Amino acid sequence: MSEPEEGTRRGRTRERLIDAAFEVFADLGVQAASVEQLCEAAGFSRGAFYSNFSSKEELFFALLAREHARQLVAMEQRMGEAVPRLAADALGVDAVAQAVLDVLQKDHGGRRWCLVQHEFAAIALRDPAIAEVYAQNRRSMVREVTVLVEAAIRSLGLRFSTDGELIVDTCGWIYEGALTSGLIAGASLEQIDESVKRPIAMLLLGATAPVHG
Repeated sequence: MSEPEEGTRRGRTRERLIDAAFEVFADLGVQAASVEQLCEAAGFSRGAFYSNFSSKEELFFALLAREHARQLVAMEQRMGEAVPRLAADALGVDAVAQAVLDVLQKDHGGRRWCLVQHEFAAIALRDPAIAEVYAQNRRSMVREVTVLVEAAIRSLGLRFSTDGELIVDTCGWIYEGALTSGLIAGASLEQIDESVKRPIAMLLLGATAPVHG
């Protein structure tokens, strides 16, 4: 088999293992899931697993990186649709809240992704080595989202009047907290998105100023 073919096959194997990890971690939990169960769900042997990942934790971080990349692509696309509509309106809370809602919907994995992330966050709290990598992943995601948001608000003639990454990170915590508490209370994803659109809009408006102001 040629080297490009081998690389393609290896890539497909990794993707199937990552797909299986999402399902198995959500159904059984990160700690409870065994390598054997992950391999069975993906249709591979332990050898295939360990030729791609050294541990469940490494597999989780590959899943996290993939989901973040997908979310960024979807977010950029939705911003590209929402911001021009916003530019045609007065920049009030209601208009920005609608743009926030348009951008939020609906690329997260809902309850299942929330389960996986929360359990792994609990693992990170107990393991400093995992915590360091987990924190780096979050910081990287916040930086990349901040780049998208800053480009969007510049197109509206605005800039952040304070630390943009702090504002974006705070918006993330608002949403993640609402998602967790809302799912526990039995709210739908639509209800959760509705509940956060105005608080996030008010924070964004309060943290921006005219570019030439």
